[in-house]
Amino acid sequence: MQAISRSAANLVRVCVDRADDVGFSGRYYHRYSNSPFLFSTPDDLVEKMDYLFDQLGFPQPTVQLRSFKLQPKPNREEFPMAKDRVNALEDQTGEMATFVVHVMYRQNATWQGNVFWAEKNQSVNFRSALELIKLMDSALDQSAPEKEE
Repeated sequence: MQAISRSAANLVRVCVDRADDVGFSGRYYHRYSNSPFLFSTPDDLVEKMDYLFDQLGFPQPTVQLRSFKLQPKPNREEFPMAKDRVNALEDQTGEMATFVVHVMYRQNATWQGNVFWAEKNQSVNFRSALELIKLMDSALDQSAPEKEE
């Protein structure tokens, strides 16, 4: 397993606050903003993180969407690197679980990278955004208290 580098420009800290049979929700943080970004479903999380990566220009996708409309070029100046944000990110935790996601590649129209489950100190590689969501969902199932019947 490859360890996640704290200095990676595209680290995202995902704080899961609620989970149910349909999915999970919470907030995520990155080093380019002082405010959390809310997500309501796993799909919403993936879409918002993908937008962040597009704006950063990293990791670059190997597949470009085609359109008849001209798309504005990403403006990386919108995201000034905040070095003091690295330590501030570590203070953020989810009510149910906390994950640090490092997307290293965006190949074959999906993501490849590493996810670190902070509460269990476990790191796992993933080969797609779907696999990432399944890993996070599985971790949430493990950390959920047993339901009495």
